[in-house]
Amino acid sequence: MLEGSQRGVSPTDVHDILRNERRRRAIKCLLESEGAVSVRDLSERIAEMETGESPPPSEVRKSVYVTLHQNHLSKLEEAGVVRCDSNEVEPGERIDEVKKYVTYESEDDGTAWAEVCALLSLLGVVAVGGVIFAMEFNVVSAGVGLLAVLFFMAIFAVSLYVVVSNRNDG
Repeated sequence: MLEGSQRGVSPTDVHDILRNERRRRAIKCLLESEGAVSVRDLSERIAEMETGESPPPSEVRKSVYVTLHQNHLSKLEEAGVVRCDSNEVEPGERIDEVKKYVTYESEDDGTAWAEVCALLSLLGVVAVGGVIFAMEFNVVSAGVGLLAVLFFMAIFAVSLYVVVSNRNDG
């Protein structure tokens, strides 16, 4: 039995439960459903999440179904996160204890922060460039200004890469 199962789900158990992506996806699906879900439907939804295909390939559906039955559902049931019988799964009394740690696919993937960083770094390049041209041109101010511009350009490049790659993935 998992430690803390009498008083709730311990932080260690929450970590153990949520470290597996299929278990996280199973919890997400149950939270989005209204009541019980058949194991077959649950495995179909998880396979769709994993592949991005609808319907997902049969070998992926089968793999998800087997691992749910042989491993994941029993671990979630032991922790009280779900209740299962041979064909159906429903949220358990302790699902709320792990719900706050489960993120949804539709939530921010970091693109918004990357956009803010890109904008701020671009403003930094413009500001430092303006200061350099406004100052008397000397070697020290030019060197410091050049380092600042390179720093802001590096932040801009990384931020832009994150924005572009996240948009291409979605």
